[in-house]
Amino acid sequence: MKYVRPQHSTTFAFPELDSDGYATLASSTTYYAELGLALNEWIRQSSMHWQWSDATLVAAITVEASNMYAASLTGAAATAGWVPLAAIATVSPAGAASQDISSWGDVGYGRLRAKIVVTTGGRLRGSFHAKKN
Repeated sequence: MKYVRPQHSTTFAFPELDSDGYATLASSTTYYAELGLALNEWIRQSSMHWQWSDATLVAAITVEASNMYAASLTGAAATAGWVPLAAIATVSPAGAASQDISSWGDVGYGRLRAKIVVTTGGRLRGSFHAKKN
């Protein structure tokens, strides 16, 4: 299991994670976080656990997948080559400190990422776990 490090969509900077694994995300900003890479193996089972520490964060977090190699994807903020996974509900932190967990199995995607569209900034922690073939 690892903490996810979101990457800013235009500056490509990574917000530092604090000692508890939280990143402070800015308002009116989109971030992308690579969740899994297994181009030569199947990501058999995956689980994503999001936690937000207070009521300030308002965001929409969508899991996206791609079978394209990195050279085919033009940077962390590329939109071409990525497809939102409709089977995984969008997580929408707002209103209170809370958490959400989702898991999925037998997914053959080569790459997984989270698209985090922040309306109002706040603190977010993500933990990703995957089992491969």
